[in-house]
Amino acid sequence: MSTTALPEIEPLLTTRQVCSIFGITPKTVYRWTRTGMLPRVELHSRLWRYRRSDVQALIDGMPAAEDDQS
Repeated sequence: MSTTALPEIEPLLTTRQVCSIFGITPKTVYRWTRTGMLPRVELHSRLWRYRRSDVQALIDGMPAAEDDQS
């Protein structure tokens, strides 16, 4: 009997997890999805998930926060 390795499956994040990562509301996540900033994976008509790699790409593309030290 031969065994075949399964392909690695990328972790998917919930809307709540994405909100937690960015410190934003679900409304912002939905807006980012609607405008194409953050692609979604549609598991069902109202069940969406987000690829960890897409979230990381968005983080990497964001400008660094500046410290306002006077």
